[in-house]
Amino acid sequence: MRWHALLLPGSRPGGLPFAPAPGAKVKALLPVAGVPMIVRPVRALLGNKRIAGVRVLTQDGALL
Repeated sequence: MRWHALLLPGSRPGGLPFAPAPGAKVKALLPVAGVPMIVRPVRALLGNKRIAGVRVLTQDGALL
């Protein structure tokens, strides 16, 4: 059996508590070692043979 994963990257009201990165309006897009934070869990999930697909549900899809 294969599953679909749901990622729920959230943000806190009032903006990012981190130094803003160019083009990153939400925490999930902040680069860590040059890679947006959201990419690592997506890659890990897609690398699992039991995961058929990944969906990302955000508070504001327009920001991604």
